[in-house]
Amino acid sequence: IHAVQGYDEPFGFLVGSSSPVFVRNDRRATALGGTVEFSAVGTRVVVTHEQGNRAEDQYRNIASRVRPTDQWRASGSNTRMQLQRMFGSRVRATVVGSNESLHGTAVRNDLTGIAFDGSDAKFAVEGDVRMELGTAWSLAVLGGATRLSTQRTDYVVSLSSNIETSTPFVGGEVARRWGRAAVAIGASAASTTPSGALPNATQGPTYQRLIAPALAYDAAEVRAVAGWLTATVPLRRGTVIASIRSESTTPMSVVSARLQPRGARKGWSISLGVRP
Repeated sequence: IHAVQGYDEPFGFLVGSSSPVFVRNDRRATALGGTVEFSAVGTRVVVTHEQGNRAEDQYRNIASRVRPTDQWRASGSNTRMQLQRMFGSRVRATVVGSNESLHGTAVRNDLTGIAFDGSDAKFAVEGDVRMELGTAWSLAVLGGATRLSTQRTDYVVSLSSNIETSTPFVGGEVARRWGRAAVAIGASAASTTPSGALPNATQGPTYQRLIAPALAYDAAEVRAVAGWLTATVPLRRGTVIASIRSESTTPMSVVSARLQPRGARKGWSISLGVRP
């Protein structure tokens, strides 16, 4: 096994029946937040905010906990606002905006000072409109965008990464009811466009196998499409819910120098449940 640490070449442990490896992780987290809800000009407004801290200590000598082998300390916040309003009796519009941030630092017991630090920031906005089309049909349309900024700095090997991605998305669903039974069909699409800089992928062989492809995947330009069909059928003592979903993800650019994985990814799923 390999201990992946920062952007340095990971070092390995030989694991066998005569040379087992034990690792202990102690994690602690605290959070504090609140919610405010009110109505103004016919619009329902909900605002939430939360701040938290996380600590993680890793020990490779589980018999002695005098000093951790690695330590990670992080703090973050999450703020969300939702606006919802009815237009007549058949149209409901919802807008949700969010802002999330996280920053942390890591230290190692064999080094002095901060060995690695990282920060994430995410901003998202989403709009959702639902309409009743007569007594049996309904329509839902949604769209929005997210922007994610990720920064990492490894002070041991003097390497850093800075990735910013923008992801607009859109989706829709049409439903038809027959009494308590209903069928809905929908589709969604999203496109991710990255920018920024990555460390040189020509590190050691373990780095190229474990770390470089993951970084290249995060910085890849990609498009995703999904479609689904859902049906609900009433029973005497409950409701059967069946759904089939198909998804595909296709990279729009492949940078071989970054060791970026190639090929499209496709999958489908079927779910069946009973609700009392």
